[in-house]
Parts: sequence; C-alpha cells; structure tokens
Amino acid sequence: MIDKKAYIYVIGLIFVSIFLFSCSIKKDDINKKVIEVFLNHSYYNLSEDDLNHLTANGIENLKTVDKNFNIVNIGGSRAKRVNRVERGKLFYPFLIKKDSSGYRIIKVFDNSSAWKKGLRTGVLKSINGSDINLKNQYDIEYLLEASDSISINVLGTEGDINLRVKKEILFFPFVWGFVLNEKTGYVRILGFLENSHIQLKNILNNFVQNGVGSVVIDMRGLMAGNYEEAAKVAGCFVKNGSIAYYIKSSKDVYNKTFISDDGSFNELRIIILVDKRTAFLGEAVALSLKENNGAVIIGEKTAGQMEVVRMIALDCKKMCNLTVAKLYPPSGRYVEGITPDYYVKVDVNRETFGINYIVDTDPFFKEIFNLVGN
Repeated sequence: MIDKKAYIYVIGLIFVSIFLFSCSIKKDDINKKVIEVFLNHSYYNLSEDDLNHLTANGIENLKTVDKNFNIVNIGGSRAKRVNRVERGKLFYPFLIKKDSSGYRIIKVFDNSSAWKKGLRTGVLKSINGSDINLKNQYDIEYLLEASDSISINVLGTEGDINLRVKKEILFFPFVWGFVLNEKTGYVRILGFLENSHIQLKNILNNFVQNGVGSVVIDMRGLMAGNYEEAAKVAGCFVKNGSIAYYIKSSKDVYNKTFISDDGSFNELRIIILVDKRTAFLGEAVALSLKENNGAVIIGEKTAGQMEVVRMIALDCKKMCNLTVAKLYPPSGRYVEGITPDYYVKVDVNRETFGINYIVDTDPFFKEIFNLVGN
C-alpha cells in the first residue's frame, strides 16, 4: 500500500519540477526574443554570436552595451486610482526689465485677462500704490512671487492705466518672445510642436522689422517634440540646403538626414540658453545652430541624452526598451552633453518658468547683457 504522505510529496515535486521547467523554457524564449529584437532594431552593430556571448551569464548584461535596455512587465493588476487634483503654479502675464526710464513692462502675454483689459508694454510706475522706483529689483521680484494679485499703474503710449492684475497663466505658449532691447530679441521655445516654426518666424519677422540683429533662443529644459518640426525650427536659421541634424543607426530603417529648406534668418547673431535639463531635440537643435551659425551657448552642461529609445513587444506581457538610433549634429560628431561657451549657475527655483518676472534678476540675462549690452 502506498503511503499517502509520500504520494502527496512526490506529486508536489512533479508539479514544482514542471513549473520550474516551464519557467526555464519561457525565460529562454524571452531571451531569444530579446536577441532577435537587438539584431533587428538596436543602434549598436552586434552579431548574433556577440549577443549570445554577452547574455551567456544573464540577459541583463546587455545593459553594459545599451544603458537604456530593460525589460518591462505590462501585465498585472491595475494600480488603484487616486482621485486627486493638484493645483498648478500660476504666473502673472507680464515681464519687466529695468532701463533708463525705470521699470518697464516689456512683454504682456496675448489673450490674458490683463491683455484684454488693455495692459500693454510701458513704464511700470507703482505696485499696490507704492512707487516702484523706491524698491530694488529683488524686492519687486519677491513681491511678485509671494502675491496672487496686485494693483498696478502703467504709463503706456496712450497714457496711464490702472489695473488689478492676478496670476492667471498656467500653461505658456510653446513659442513666445519679445524685443529685449534695440539690438536684441528673445525667444522662448518650450517644445517642437506642430507649427512651432511658423510661430517662430512670425516673432523673428517682428524682430527684423524693429532692426534687431541678435536673437536669444531660450532652450532651458527643452527636450521633446516632433523631429520634422525641430528641423524646421533649426532651418529658420540654417542656410537652405545645409544639414540641420541626423538620426543615425546601424539599422538603415532608422537613418534619416534633416536638411534645411529655409534659412530666412541666417544673418541673425544667435545666443542660446541651455541648462542640465536641455536634452534630446533641444541638444540637437542647439548643436545645429552652433555648428551652422556659430551660435554662442550660455548656461550649464546639457543632459547628454541624444538616444532615440523605443519600446518593442516581446510577448503579450513583456516589452523591451532599447536604443534604436542617436541624434547627431551636422559634423557627424556624437556629443555627450553640450559644454557652454559661458557657464551660468542655474536657479533651480525657476525650472518651470525659465525666466524671472524682472529679467535683470535672471543670471542668464546678466551674461546676455555682458555680450550684447543693455
């Protein structure tokens, strides 16, 4: 007669063995699929023998070649949803610069409530009834940061205007700008989205009509967008027919060359602002303008993230992240982060907006004024 406990024990061992064997087969299948994905999609030119040798002691060794490689589980239970609305940071819809006439509003954002009430550029005379010229620029900056609404008196082209202005801007336009002084214009680019180059050209045309010869392009924190749109933005400055940038890979399907078909503003002197968050397309365009137009770069070393990363399915529950290509400047020289021509310490408190209300208090602008004058 068979002992019942022994029988259960043997059956248990059989099931465990089958489970472990099936897991081993599945793991081997996943590993083979990863190697197949690398052979067909990886930026790196590795043979099947290279990959088999590299993964002999574990598939995770692929990370020694591709820092972006990892396997992601897409199955499992859905995370519990948390019903929470976080309030975003709001900003006043204007910017100020100090000049010979005092503190001047140099930019009012279109379609803001203040704009609709009639606020335009002009000399800012008072805030909350106090003469602004009796305060230093850092006190004014602090007042604007700490308040939610203010009363202002502004002397514009049509006389004095008194307004109650509140913080209202949550999302800024992806491309906006203003004339900084008689020689220099300023453009902020937050992303390379559809029609960004058209918005940029409208701003640049206004600069040229006002006799501006230099343009500051603020790319702090810029990384995302559309490849074609990034090339068109660069193409506003890069001579017609010249290379804007490349996408390069060992796999032909990913290779592409972006060539300028414009160059309307090739004669403008270009100054570019970058920081440690400037990455990917932001870095590609900055390098393009550096190599094609001799742009001067101000800021800190950029992120050095110019890899094109894709997520490719392995099976119904797993996906693989890997580098399929990299962005290259016109020279074809790969760069691990852009080293600026002039280093500026970045104010981490300005990461969202990228510019102070009073531009003179922004350390980047101090460097700009050193180059182009006030």
